[in-house]
Amino acid sequence: MASAESDSYYKVYEEYAKSVRTWFIAYGIGAPVLVLGNDKLWKQLVSDNLLLPIALLFIGGGVAQILIAMINKWMNWQNFHIEFQSKTAANYEWYDRFTKWLTRQFWIDIVFDIGSTVAFAMGTVILFYSASRITLP
Repeated sequence: MASAESDSYYKVYEEYAKSVRTWFIAYGIGAPVLVLGNDKLWKQLVSDNLLLPIALLFIGGGVAQILIAMINKWMNWQNFHIEFQSKTAANYEWYDRFTKWLTRQFWIDIVFDIGSTVAFAMGTVILFYSASRITLP
């Protein structure tokens, strides 16, 4: 049974998790929109052969966040289902044991978040490099 203190920690974690995911998705969409809306930047990226790498980095960072959200959703549904059926460890199926194990693997969230951060940072650096090469009139 969770204590009031652990519940309060979880609520803070939940808010930060929502906030971070929202920022990742907004940044992953906003940066490419900036490129699409700037003709000079678009032409410079094409000229530098950097359009595809930047697109892959931003898409990859966004997809990582969607995947980890889906994994967390599926695992939480399965945990709910286990509890709803009032299963005990003695009558877990293999996928119940896997779900319980995977749910405890917080490192997966960390890897996906760091992966998104690195992808977005690399995409941003490459984007600024290319933008710095635009010749102003």
